[in-house]
Amino acid sequence: MSSLFPVQPGPEHTLADPVVAAVLADLTRRCGGVPWWCTGPHDDDLPDAAGLVDLPLRGPAGVLLGRLRGGPFPVPPAADVVASLPTVLDVLGAVLGRDEDLRQEAARRREAERVAGTDPLTGLLNRRGWDLALAGATATSDSERPAVVVVLDLDDLKTVNDVEGHDAGDALLRRAGRLVAGAVEACDAVARTGGDEFCVLLLGRPTATAAEVVHRLGDVLTAAGVPASVGAAAAVGPDLAGAWARADEEMYEDKRVRKIRRSAVPATPSPARHHAWSGVAVDDLLRLLTEQLGTDAAFVSRFAGEDRYFRNIVADFDTPVEPGDMTPLEGTYCRLIVDGVVPGVIPDALEVPVLADLPLTRALSIRRYLGAPVRTSDGRLYGTVCTFSQRPASHRDSAADARVLRALADVVARRVEEEDGRTRGR
Repeated sequence: MSSLFPVQPGPEHTLADPVVAAVLADLTRRCGGVPWWCTGPHDDDLPDAAGLVDLPLRGPAGVLLGRLRGGPFPVPPAADVVASLPTVLDVLGAVLGRDEDLRQEAARRREAERVAGTDPLTGLLNRRGWDLALAGATATSDSERPAVVVVLDLDDLKTVNDVEGHDAGDALLRRAGRLVAGAVEACDAVARTGGDEFCVLLLGRPTATAAEVVHRLGDVLTAAGVPASVGAAAAVGPDLAGAWARADEEMYEDKRVRKIRRSAVPATPSPARHHAWSGVAVDDLLRLLTEQLGTDAAFVSRFAGEDRYFRNIVADFDTPVEPGDMTPLEGTYCRLIVDGVVPGVIPDALEVPVLADLPLTRALSIRRYLGAPVRTSDGRLYGTVCTFSQRPASHRDSAADARVLRALADVVARRVEEEDGRTRGR
């Protein structure tokens, strides 16, 4: 037996439920307990039994709202019941018609609010919709599953607009919106908050899972030829606005790192043309690395079997090795980082047991350490670029430091490969 039609839960539906229930209960009582019920206008699931009453239920404007049904009756309903049915239909039609009007009015309000919060170009939330999403999500964040805000900024929109025109730029924005929305769950809020900036609000995920989503967003855009700078931050308690601000800072840091990487390789490589870093010595790149990360020393090592050869070293203090020296690779930070035993960004070596026990840690008073593999253009492992200081990290962002290191590692790899190639050609 169908439930009452068309009542839906909500504040705009306060009249139809009790009135319809009372009318149907009265009919049932007057018919000796034979049930009466209402169905939707397209409910054709009528029990296959004789003695059923099936009447159209229309609103004041004649619109079909549903059907009034009763039975099965072992004998025809009493005459007074039959005589009252037109009045019953009028009452139900008026009540349900008014309720339907309220429902449609509420639907129109919701649609107007949706349109007001929607970016017409991409169909995603706009800035207003994003602000409402943040405001509505503050109660769902907790320490175990914090809300995570992701900010993405397209790298090439201005160039596309300038070279190909704004229609092409609009197409790029629509494509980016589809890619971002397709890389997250339907329950996540996705917005275009301004020109070439998109935001995502991830809710109800462990921090590690959210990090995977962030990496996937960047990978999906890059693979589709829509490069973007990405930043993310988890909310501290209900402070989603603070998380948004930190994610925005992360995004700009990522953009800066990407500019370093992109400036190192020409857009159209040519054998006759060296990239922007061609005239820069590796030592100068290492000094840039120490300046960017606030470290005391940096070096490039080349792996040779079970040994490492120190190709370049810059330091603010006297080191026990010099460029050209070779030492065993076993038991070094370089080996442990390349093998994945320790991460590439180590805020304090003394807090990592496998590093705290190394003689090298004590000999050089190493506290903060960062290292990344150096790979040649064909993907072969060349060695590592590393930097360290004799002080632990202090209020620095490990993810941002890692991006700076990877960007400079790519530049160093190209420069080393270029220099070694010239040396072999002599």
